[in-house]
Amino acid sequence: LRTVEAAAQAFAAYLREKELDLEEACLLLERVSRPSLPPRAYAAELDRMAVRTGELIAEPLDVRAKCRLLCRVIFGEEGYRGAQESFSAPASSLLSKVMSTRRGIPISLCLVFLLVGRRLGLPLQPVGLPGRFMVGIFRGREPLYIDCYEGGAFRTRADVQLMLLDNHLPADEAFLGPVSVAQTLARCCRNLVSQYEAQGDDRSSRLYLGFVRTLEQLDERA
Repeated sequence: LRTVEAAAQAFAAYLREKELDLEEACLLLERVSRPSLPPRAYAAELDRMAVRTGELIAEPLDVRAKCRLLCRVIFGEEGYRGAQESFSAPASSLLSKVMSTRRGIPISLCLVFLLVGRRLGLPLQPVGLPGRFMVGIFRGREPLYIDCYEGGAFRTRADVQLMLLDNHLPADEAFLGPVSVAQTLARCCRNLVSQYEAQGDDRSSRLYLGFVRTLEQLDERA
């Protein structure tokens, strides 16, 4: 995987597997931009944040209380924030860079939150809202949404719908549920298409656009 071409082929081959693991898929996707990225490049940092959060959890606590503690660690102690000044930079989409700088766009911050939360056994799901990726909890009568770009703010369904309407975006029920790993990866790739276009890197933009098409086909067959 020392070349972009080899890394791109490895990622495309992985997408043909029946089950996609979110963490492994993110690593292989980032290797297309950074072929030298080592195996388990994210694991130690994600493990460390999970251990720290686990130290704060005193059972019995419900899922919401545990998520508040996870927000305290990621957005409080660790200082993760939205990358407002570099929203169009590919580095804000690549998890190793995001974990190094503590800055990311909504989906990359959500991925960090999801991957740490799953180490703690939390029932978290990715939610591909128009204009703002979030994390969702779909247990109980009403879903809870966690806005990682706003420091882990908790949102109700009504809050999310109002936010979408205020930004002239569709607030349909179809957008408020969880999305698959393939849909999550496709969103990552679409962001990278736009970010590389903004940098004038048409070759990389076309490469990620090809991944979007592959992922869309996978989702259609699922």
